[in-house]
Amino acid sequence: MRLVIDTNIFIISLIGKGSPKLMDWMADKKFKILFSNESYSELIEVLKRPKFNKLFTEKKILELLELLDVIMEKVKIRTNTDICRDKKDNFLLNLSKDGKADYLITEDLDLLEIKEFNKTKIVKYKEFIKLVFIEK
Repeated sequence: MRLVIDTNIFIISLIGKGSPKLMDWMADKKFKILFSNESYSELIEVLKRPKFNKLFTEKKILELLELLDVIMEKVKIRTNTDICRDKKDNFLLNLSKDGKADYLITEDLDLLEIKEFNKTKIVKYKEFIKLVFIEK
């Protein structure tokens, strides 16, 4: 299963507030976590925000990025969509399409209102857990 995970879900998981399974998925071969230069850059930018300084040292951020380089699949973006109300979120739709993602997992309401984009279902984290793990 191919997944695009919005930065907000990564951050929630890393600070231990609600997404404990995410880190397990990254090691699980049945899930492929997709990222692009833009999603990678956004994650770095968010991790370096002053409000996270106590949680993420420069060394910790580098270790995380090295891990992500190994376990995630980098996707070259060719699509340039412009359908999201919040234009800065279009890169996640582009990644979903070019990476042939099954799901885009986010808490962003602008993305969630789209519901599906090019066969990628756009869902909240808890909805994804329910769909994939509970309703089997």
